[in-house]
Formats: sequence, C-alpha cells, structure tokens
Amino acid sequence: MAEREKFIDEMKLNYEGVFNLKELLALIKKFFLDKGYEYKETKKNVVVREHGKEISIEYEPWKDVDETAWVQVVLRVYMKNVIDIEVERDGIMVGVNQGKITMVFDAWVVTEMESRWENKPVLYAMKHLINKWVSVGYLKTFDGIVVGDTTKLYKLVKAYLNLQHYR
Repeated sequence: MAEREKFIDEMKLNYEGVFNLKELLALIKKFFLDKGYEYKETKKNVVVREHGKEISIEYEPWKDVDETAWVQVVLRVYMKNVIDIEVERDGIMVGVNQGKITMVFDAWVVTEMESRWENKPVLYAMKHLINKWVSVGYLKTFDGIVVGDTTKLYKLVKAYLNLQHYR
C-alpha cells in the first residue's frame, strides 16, 4: 500500500461569466501532457436542469519522479447553470458558454513505502521527525515539483478565465 502526503489542500478557483468549455478543457489537458503527466479523467457527470447544465469533472493525472515515488494532482471542476450562448467577436457570432465554475486543486506526493511507517503511532511520529530533520531533501524535491505544477496550472486557468471578459 502506498503512502500519500498532501501538499496542497483544496486550493479553490471561482469564476462566473462567459467561457468556452472546449477551450478550457483542452487547456487543462495540454498543460498536463506538456508537463509529462499521465492524463486521467476519472469522473465526468452532466445533469441537465431547467436553469442550465450542471457539469462535474475530476482529473487525476500523475507523473513518476522516482522509482518509488510519483506526484499526483487531483483537479475537481464543478460547473453550474451552464448555458450555450452566442457572442459577437470581431464581427462574427461565436458559440460560447456562460455559467459558474468552481475548481478545486489538490497536490499529492505518493511513495511506495507499503505503509510501514503508519502501522504504529511511534513509527508514524518517527517518520515525521526523520522527514523533518534527517532526509529533508528527499520529499522536498517532489514537493517542489507538484506544488509548482499545481500553482502554474492554477495561474494559467485563472488568467485564461479572466481574459474571457475582454475577448
């Protein structure tokens, strides 16, 4: 059994307005593939309501960083009241979407230690002391990768959505 350590816990991004759903999902997919992640969409649910669609999508991409460790980003995308509209861009009517988006980002480092450290409370406490004082560099290198990638994705998506107001 693998040990999982969470480095980003529910970093949220909220947006309400006009966006292009296909472009947004393609942007997320391209980011993960460019960074070398194995791309995995674990859940996708679309419910049609009278006020618009409710869409929920969960991504769990991962990347091997060592023989015994990998990093994983969990991205949950929730959309409410999504409707299809047409807007004029450069004199041409373009089909886009409008609604409310909430994205939740989590970042994990997973190691293949088979839960040896978590079997007894004393060993669990020793593990944290060793990680803090003895082998600081081992998890910190992976921490930097997953936190950096997750933060870059957050900023990229936020910038993309904020630009939608000016297109």
